[in-house]
Amino acid sequence: MFSFNKSNKSNKSNKSNKSTDICENIINNILEDFINYSENETTQTEEARIDWINSFCENSMINFNNKKYKLFKQIGDGSYGVVWKVCDLEENYYALKIIKCNEIKGELIHQELSKNTNVITGYKIDLLDTPENVPTTHGFLMDLGYPVISINFMEIFYILINICSNLEELNKYNLCHNDIKPCNIIRKIDGVYSLIDFSLTSHISKITDNRFIQTRWYRPLEVLTNSYDIDYLKNDIWALGCTIFELITKSALFPGNSTQHQIDLVSKFFDLTTDEQYSYLYNEIFKNETTTKYQNKKILIDLLLILLAPHNDRPTATVLLPIIKNSLIKIEL
Repeated sequence: MFSFNKSNKSNKSNKSNKSTDICENIINNILEDFINYSENETTQTEEARIDWINSFCENSMINFNNKKYKLFKQIGDGSYGVVWKVCDLEENYYALKIIKCNEIKGELIHQELSKNTNVITGYKIDLLDTPENVPTTHGFLMDLGYPVISINFMEIFYILINICSNLEELNKYNLCHNDIKPCNIIRKIDGVYSLIDFSLTSHISKITDNRFIQTRWYRPLEVLTNSYDIDYLKNDIWALGCTIFELITKSALFPGNSTQHQIDLVSKFFDLTTDEQYSYLYNEIFKNETTTKYQNKKILIDLLLILLAPHNDRPTATVLLPIIKNSLIKIEL
């Protein structure tokens, strides 16, 4: 039922260097266009947009890209937008992200990446028809995905491979996702897992304030402490490790209620020996599970320790991906 991408010669030949260069140029232009973004909206203007977005209800109609869509069900709500399951008049279903702010860099990057990378397809970014008292409001139409609610043991490895493959593609353009967490991973209709919500995605050279990347629970220690030598491509790996733990246990690994509390929790974990870290993760993940073979459990915990390693020992996605695939091969069925 679930699948992951396998590299082969035909896939590699189909993805030419030319298309990669074109994608890189487009992404660089997007980042340059928005790096000096300075159009500040008043609080009153922002509130007018958000109030309008919050007034939406199921079965109401919305005009987007000169077409009418029926709001079927709200399936996501975050700082940057609300996502609705919608259908057009021909009863084709999509996800429509209605953006709360006047900033669409992440959606433009997502749309471009989905042409070359196996992330969920983004179709169109356009203006919504709004009442006169509501400021400019963008929508982003994309394929529907399914939230990751419960997973079995083998799915953990498929998620790791798929998301790490997404990150490897992002890293080709020196991009980091910057907001990996459980609600930002979905399963596509073909069974492949994908990252969504690229609102915080940035080129590694464009990150100027660590307070505005990653949700607190998923920030590595080097970001929390504003280390001077951060390798931002490794931040997503730490966040992926925290996310996998949470998808399995339904509890956050480091649920800090402030930046200092978050630093304390992560530092306490690093103060443990490797054996103590192993025991902690093992007991938390498998405390109510008795059917999985011990050898398989060990493979998973050893892999998580790689994702949750200190900054200097943590691999990038390119290094990590073959390690994950090799771990999967060792699983005893």
